[in-house]
Amino acid sequence: MTKYLIISLLLIILCSLFITIKETKKFRKKNKELISFLLTVIATFLGVFLAIYYNDIAVEHQNEKTTIKILKAAYEELDLIQVETEVRIEQINNVKKNIGQEVLKHKFPFPTILPKSIQNNLVLENMSGTSLRGLNHGWRNLIVFNNILSDPQSVMFRTDESLRALTKLYNANLQFCKQLILNECELIENRIDLEEIEEKINNEYEVLNAVNKD
Repeated sequence: MTKYLIISLLLIILCSLFITIKETKKFRKKNKELISFLLTVIATFLGVFLAIYYNDIAVEHQNEKTTIKILKAAYEELDLIQVETEVRIEQINNVKKNIGQEVLKHKFPFPTILPKSIQNNLVLENMSGTSLRGLNHGWRNLIVFNNILSDPQSVMFRTDESLRALTKLYNANLQFCKQLILNECELIENRIDLEEIEEKINNEYEVLNAVNKD
C-alpha cells in the first residue's frame, strides 16, 4: 500500500522539477507536444496509483472492522458462558462435601465461536502474534478443564478441593480469553500500541498464574 503513495509522490516531485528547472526549458519549448503527452501519461498513472492507495486503505479499514466484529462475537459468547459458569460454581460451592455429583449434574458451558475466530483467515492476518498465542493458550486450557469436569471417572476420583480448584481455573481462563480479546480490539483500533498490549497480556498471564497457584 505504501509503495503506491511513494511512487505517486516521486512522480509529482519529478514532474514539478522537470517543468520548473531552467535546464529543461529549451527541451520543453522544442517538444511541447511530447511534454504534453508525457504529462498526460504521468497524470494517468498518478491517478491510478492514488486510486489503488486509497482503495487499499478502505479495504484495510473494512478488514479491521470485520476482524473486530468477529472478535467481539467471541467475547460476547465468552461473557455469557462466564456468567453461566459462575452460577454453576456457586451451586457447587453450596454443596459441603462429595461435590462430584453436583459437578456432573450439568456440563459446564463451552465456547464454540472462539476457536472459529482464532482460525479465521482475516483474524489471523490482523491479529498480533502475542494475542494469538495467548488465546490459543487459554483455548487449550479450556478444552483440558472442560474435558476433566465432564468425565465421570475423572470427577469421581478427585477430591472436593481439586474439583473446586478446577472450576475456578476454568472460569479464570474464560476471563483471560475475554481480556485478551478486548486488548486486541484496542490495538486494532490504534488505541494502544504493541508495547502496551504486550504489557497488558503479561499482566493477564500473571493473574492466571496466581489462580493456578491458589
